[in-house]
Amino acid sequence: MRRLSIPIVFISRNCPHYVGYALRQAKRHNDGADIHLVSSDPDFSCPPHVQRHSIAIYSNGADAFAADYVHIAVNPYDFELFCFQRWFILLEFMEQNEIDLCFCADTDVLLYCNVTDIYPQFGECDYTALHHKHFTSLHSSYIHLKVVRDFCSFLMNYYRTKRYTDIITDYPPGSGIRHFSDMYAFCLFEKECKWRGCDYDQFAKGFMFSHVVYPERICWKQSLPIERGANIRHLTLHCQGGTKFLMPLYYNLSAFPLLLDGYLKSRALMKTACSAINRAHSRLLSRVRCHQ
Repeated sequence: MRRLSIPIVFISRNCPHYVGYALRQAKRHNDGADIHLVSSDPDFSCPPHVQRHSIAIYSNGADAFAADYVHIAVNPYDFELFCFQRWFILLEFMEQNEIDLCFCADTDVLLYCNVTDIYPQFGECDYTALHHKHFTSLHSSYIHLKVVRDFCSFLMNYYRTKRYTDIITDYPPGSGIRHFSDMYAFCLFEKECKWRGCDYDQFAKGFMFSHVVYPERICWKQSLPIERGANIRHLTLHCQGGTKFLMPLYYNLSAFPLLLDGYLKSRALMKTACSAINRAHSRLLSRVRCHQ
């Protein structure tokens, strides 16, 4: 018996143009699922298949958290605060809409799978995530309401009791810069919570949920992304940071091979140019030392 479709939720304050590609791509592979966008951008033209919601309706907990938030991060204050607040927004959204389980994705994630069909691969876990040494990424995750509720309680308690004063996290490693994000917070939460998580690092099963996109490592078979040199299918492509410009290219595959070739060539030229500059700089320093 086929289970009910798992709803897909995107949360974003502002909606740059690339958000539309994420929403339409989610629809391509999840035709029967409810796709939700929770946003405060009144000017964004939402695709017709997406159910749009105002962030203001679900912001009580987020506003309360903001009063206790202390900024310890390399990212701008507003950006990092909202990374935390979105969990409170998701909590109220799931509670008010009576959703027990959802697939929550960042707005720079492109989906290449049916999330309802894939979910049984992870067994009866309470949430899925991609684990790193010092942080846990939930950029595209299955997550139950009970986990979101407990994580929000953890965050509120963490800041109200000023536990953040013990944070000594290097970012980048060895820099001595203190940095604390929701990903680091969830890593700490996992050590205390009772819920069962499942790691996304599932290479043995022939698929993976990408954390960062490396275009030169991806090839395409039947319009699906495959890890080059391996029979591993990407179920998502996370176009993080400077790779967001690739989203319309990935979405419009007919133009992609030629554009990708140009991208890789320009990247190779840039790498060669940087190497030449570094060599010239080293020679200049050597000459300066010789004359001292």
